Amino acid sequence: MKSWLRIVITFFTAILIAWLTGFLLIFQTLLNNDIPEMGLQKGDRILVNRCAYGMRSLIELFHDYNSPKQLPQNGDLIAFYDPLSTIKSISSRPVNIGRCTALPGDTVYFTWKNNNHIFKHQKLVIPQKGIPIKVEPSNKIILANALHLHENKNVCWDCDSVLVVDGKRLKSVCFSQDYLWIGNTESTTLSYDSQLFGLIPTSHVAGKILCTTFSFDSEQPFYRSLRLNRCFIPLH
Repeated sequence: MKSWLRIVITFFTAILIAWLTGFLLIFQTLLNNDIPEMGLQKGDRILVNRCAYGMRSLIELFHDYNSPKQLPQNGDLIAFYDPLSTIKSISSRPVNIGRCTALPGDTVYFTWKNNNHIFKHQKLVIPQKGIPIKVEPSNKIILANALHLHENKNVCWDCDSVLVVDGKRLKSVCFSQDYLWIGNTESTTLSYDSQLFGLIPTSHVAGKILCTTFSFDSEQPFYRSLRLNRCFIPLH
């Protein structure tokens, strides 16, 4: 075999291995804002373990979904695909990070912002696949939001006291996926977590946060931008 052909084959094999590693095992994401409660800073590069909740299958190469084999645990720092992104392909959306603070079947009390209105001290049971959830005034808006964003349902937003989905008045609702709650359930601040974007389905989970790899301060000159004290910091 000619030497140039061996070089080409080696080059593309290396690219394929790197791509499969990123798809199946680990990948790195850039943090674009400070998250003080997690000890994270803008410019941190975060390493994510894709197989922490079960190894992905090669079949998922050809489908736009991620099906974790097990659920995160309460308190896990996870990477997830932006639920408010308008990009149709879930796996092509920006990656965010947050703390999983409630699992399917758990009850949370939260502050919810919708159309510039703030609803405080709302109660919600996190949806579990196939388990009916009673529709109440305190959970109607956030259930409707999840049905609209993640279940492709036609939701009536102008119906004050009832939940109307696909033209039907519902007293209870079932979901086709398990859902999670992201963020600090005791916080009244509306950061980028479930208090702002609502529930996320487990299909949006990209993996578990491992550590920082390195970090750059964009406000510093290039030769001083590397934060040496933020390299390979474990995150818990």
